[in-house]
Amino acid sequence: PHLKDRPVALVRAPEGIAGELFFQKNAERLAIPGIETMGKEYSGQPVMLINRVEALVGAVQMSTVEFHTWNATSADLERPNRFVLDLDPDPALPWKRMVEATQLTLTILDELGLASYLKTSGGKGIHIVVPLTPKASWDEVKEFSHAIVKHMAKLLPDRFSAVSGPKNRIGRIFIDYL
Repeated sequence: PHLKDRPVALVRAPEGIAGELFFQKNAERLAIPGIETMGKEYSGQPVMLINRVEALVGAVQMSTVEFHTWNATSADLERPNRFVLDLDPDPALPWKRMVEATQLTLTILDELGLASYLKTSGGKGIHIVVPLTPKASWDEVKEFSHAIVKHMAKLLPDRFSAVSGPKNRIGRIFIDYL
């Protein structure tokens, strides 16, 4: 269900997880049975869709270790039906700080009346996914999610940063809204 009808990019590790990883945005020269593609108008290349088990298994057999889905579905690529807050910690922070940051973020989202669920990020962070009814534009959703992040960083500047870059998250957690 997390892949269905969502354009997807793949992170592949053909030499194994310790080897070189690469990001693949389109299916050109990629022979995965059952993979679907849709037009170039949104990214300049045909985007991939993994809507069948056969395509999912094929992607894994092609050494895919991460699936990066869009926040909109093929039914309406102009209107996102979710946004993601990526809690990206200073690597030196203990896991307990990530748990606390996640709980604080969930509380703020709950106070705003927004349902959410958690996903791991593939690294040391946490993704908080916030489903939306697809009405607002990408810019409106970006502005809204950015406002949440700025509010949290202003409210708890010793815990959160709204500015990207390693130096801006020393001892803190950067919340990536993009």
